[in-house]
Amino acid sequence: MSKSSVLNEIEIYTQSVFAHFFLPDILLHFKKSYPNVKIKLNPVLKPGEFISRDSHNPALCLAVCNDTLLARFTQIQGNAPLKLFDGEYQCILNAKNPLAGRESISLENLRDLFFTMAHFKGTSEDDGFLYPLFCELFSTIPSSHTLEAESLANVISLIIKNPEVFTITYYPVIRLVEGGLHGKLAHIPLKDRKLKGAPYLFYAKQAYRQHPALRELVESIRKAAKMLENEF
Repeated sequence: MSKSSVLNEIEIYTQSVFAHFFLPDILLHFKKSYPNVKIKLNPVLKPGEFISRDSHNPALCLAVCNDTLLARFTQIQGNAPLKLFDGEYQCILNAKNPLAGRESISLENLRDLFFTMAHFKGTSEDDGFLYPLFCELFSTIPSSHTLEAESLANVISLIIKNPEVFTITYYPVIRLVEGGLHGKLAHIPLKDRKLKGAPYLFYAKQAYRQHPALRELVESIRKAAKMLENEF
């Protein structure tokens, strides 16, 4: 094996919901096959900022994209990404909240509730996806009813304990949490919002060809995504 083909580390950048609830089981299985490959899993607000063409120190970026973000990130990567499944951002509530039974919900319906999210201050116009939603949300929900949490796990814990708290995160990945909580969470689409988007896995084509371990990790993520899609 040539020195250039030795892979010591893979960096992964993705949004919190994927880092906490989708990738850990995949990475544990991968480490059993490749114990000497170090994995760095980085929950970030904007995975697209970490897209890399480096084939010697490869990075995987898993990002939810609409058409605008997909075109931008694909150009930066220089090759097409792997689409995992379809989904959308939805409102997540305690299942005991009276709104939980609705087919859809508006921001006005949420006015009297408490909004919480991990590090929401990092959302910016450059995101081109959630920024318009959060602009309207923060003009609808008073500042006295917003809470910034340290992590998505803390957000979920707060919602489970308090029916008056909600967040917005990505479906169907959030169902991985709900499935283990015996129906304590409810997910509801937001009315008249363009929040549909697919998670795409961005990686350098040359790195994929060069490193068998990277190919196996990408394939493991693809298979797990297919299983999630079929389940929900």
